[in-house]
Amino acid sequence: RVEDVSCVVNTHLHSDHVGSNFIFRGKPLLIHKNEIKSRNLTEIMRAYIAPMEVREIKGNTQVTDDVSIIETPGHTPGSVTVMANTPQGLVAIAGDTIMAKEHFLERRLPEWEPNKEQIFKMMDRIESFKPKIIVPGHDSPFNL
Repeated sequence: RVEDVSCVVNTHLHSDHVGSNFIFRGKPLLIHKNEIKSRNLTEIMRAYIAPMEVREIKGNTQVTDDVSIIETPGHTPGSVTVMANTPQGLVAIAGDTIMAKEHFLERRLPEWEPNKEQIFKMMDRIESFKPKIIVPGHDSPFNL
């Protein structure tokens, strides 16, 4: 339920990841400072974040006792991953740092991705936390 949500995190500011922000109108929206600075915030993008109380974050950020945000730049300069301690174990919500399961498991990225080596380093970083579940940006969650 929307009323159970205390804040929203955008892993990065691509339209396919921010289009439902309006559902959480009035809630705090956490976006990495480098992401905001790197984007030419067009009118449409400003519309995606306008209903929110935008809070810039920088560095790794503790959101609650069980939720933290780690920097994982590569796909975009301000990409982040949300790490959540759950009863099932640590869950990494990776956005497009990990677009799909096979990208992570095979360390393979689409040809159009310009920052492959940086993204591979960030995949290694996410893996170093030993998450039980990874939620990719464009695929179903998977267990490690």
